[in-house]
Amino acid sequence: MKLKIVLTVILLTAFMSIAGVGVWSYKKYQETNKELNQLKTLEGQQTLAETQRTLLLEAVGKLILLPEDEVPTIATITSVEELSEQQPFFKDATNGDKLLVYSESKRAIIYSPKKDTLVNVGALFLNDTVDPSTVDPSTTDTEDSSDAADNDDPGY
Repeated sequence: MKLKIVLTVILLTAFMSIAGVGVWSYKKYQETNKELNQLKTLEGQQTLAETQRTLLLEAVGKLILLPEDEVPTIATITSVEELSEQQPFFKDATNGDKLLVYSESKRAIIYSPKKDTLVNVGALFLNDTVDPSTVDPSTTDTEDSSDAADNDDPGY
């Protein structure tokens, strides 16, 4: 009799645990599906880009004072070898680092999200010597997406 009670308790506990994991998994599935559906819309993509920009600026802002009256152009460095050959400013950068360019303030910042550190900060000198293929345009953010097509390559 005691054995039946122990087995019943063990089976009920196992069933409740499995049911709990199943409910948790289903809720996570629903949340993920909702997020994916949001990303299928332009508004959802813009919201995600704005959230990522805000998080990036908060992280960098903890390390250095940023111009408050200007929204930077943000790009992900994808070809650091080519960039460092063209500009010594990029010599300590790695692929995946973020480049923040403040055109009005004439300031450029390289931030490493992996290390949560500033790689380099310097004055911005605009020229046309950099190959645009060294920065991934799909990860470039600007204040207004219509500005991206009109924006001359600043030469960083």
